Amino acid sequence: MYPYLTKADALTDVLRLSRGMTYKSALAGLPLGGGKAVIIADPHREKSGEMLLAMGDFVESLQGKYITAEDSGTGVKDIAVIGERTRHVSGVKIDSKFGGEPACRKNR
Repeated sequence: MYPYLTKADALTDVLRLSRGMTYKSALAGLPLGGGKAVIIADPHREKSGEMLLAMGDFVESLQGKYITAEDSGTGVKDIAVIGERTRHVSGVKIDSKFGGEPACRKNR
């Protein structure tokens, strides 16, 4: 979640991020691709439960082809809200799966 100035800026960033994640996943031998998503909004002023639920609906519409987790502008609490609409989240405990804040060293 970042307040991109234009949709083109958001698209450039998400493509750059997904390319990096694709390489990272391949080098780590993970059976996952390099999908990334961006939400165009200021996380300090525009974040809302409605927005996070809409993101959950979008992730769910991909039927497991994309798994989301906390990243810039979002945290574990936000992912828990997204997880109210999709089970395709990581970094929070949902149905006794996953768990732990990904950015926190003590939970690794």
